[in-house]
This record gives sequence, structure tokens and C-alpha cells, in this order.
Amino acid sequence: MKRLLLLTLLGTAATVAHAQNADNLPDLVAAFVAEERESATPERQAAISECILGAFEGLTEEELEAMIVPEDFEDSFDNLLEAYPEREEIVEVCEDL
Repeated sequence: MKRLLLLTLLGTAATVAHAQNADNLPDLVAAFVAEERESATPERQAAISECILGAFEGLTEEELEAMIVPEDFEDSFDNLLEAYPEREEIVEVCEDL
């Protein structure tokens, strides 16, 4: 019984963490861009961030929760492109900004 309760609590905590990741997508993207393009001006970083957010636009919260890897946001891109290969063009445009 204790084991079942523990598994239930862990599952609930994981679900809450994923929901928070989906809610924090703009912050995760901004941090990723700041790290990857640290020499870019703040305005350029903001434009790149907006572009990247566009690649995730229209996805359900459940899809976002499954895709987002906050520890390594590049994995989120891999997950996105695996699920939606047609969005690769959007990501390529963002890389060129």
C-alpha cells in the first residue's frame, strides 16, 4: 500500500513538473537563446526567441509536456522535429536570424 501511494505521489509530481515546463516555455526558450547566441543583441535574442516559440505554436499542453526537456532544451527541438518534421523549416529560419 505504501508503495502504491508513493508511486501515485511521484506520478502527480511529474505531471505538475511537466505542466510547469509547458507554462515556462518562453523562459526556457529565452534562456536557450541567451546561451546559444550570447553575442547577439537583446533585440536579436528576443526575435530569435519569438521565432522559436512559433515552432511550438498550436501544440496542445499535453504535446508540449511530452516534448519539453528543460535540462537540455536542444532535446526539445529534437522531440518537436521528430513529431512534426514539417516544422524544421521554421527552426531553420530561426537559426538564420
